[in-house]
Amino acid sequence: MAAKETVLDFWKRLEHSGQYRIIPKAVRVLFSIPVSSCQIERDFSVSGAMVSAQRTSLSGDTIDMGIFINRNPEFVNLLQCEEIPRGQHRFHKPSNLLVGIDPDLYMDDVNPDILAEFVSSTSISREFNEEEEKSAL
Repeated sequence: MAAKETVLDFWKRLEHSGQYRIIPKAVRVLFSIPVSSCQIERDFSVSGAMVSAQRTSLSGDTIDMGIFINRNPEFVNLLQCEEIPRGQHRFHKPSNLLVGIDPDLYMDDVNPDILAEFVSSTSISREFNEEEEKSAL
């Protein structure tokens, strides 16, 4: 009794026989189509969790890389990350994240327009809408 041939082996044999060259390639394309949309739904869920009202300025490349790393954790080796000793974290922050604040400056003296630049327009408009609703009551 001959060994059973798998579907993949069958189509590979037909492709290499030379008799049928196009049909096996078409079948390969058809078999590569996912049977459900579960995987793409998971990917969209991850991207939806990454892009929120507070993170609206993320570039498309940053989102793509974040999704890729989230869905492919084997590419991230946490053992390569440098351990930061306790109390030394302030020396490891990127300079673009540091903001100097004058200790003599009171928050009441700060122009609200300056503060508005640090938050997304979505959160500001949501806050104004809540205030309007409260004042209408």
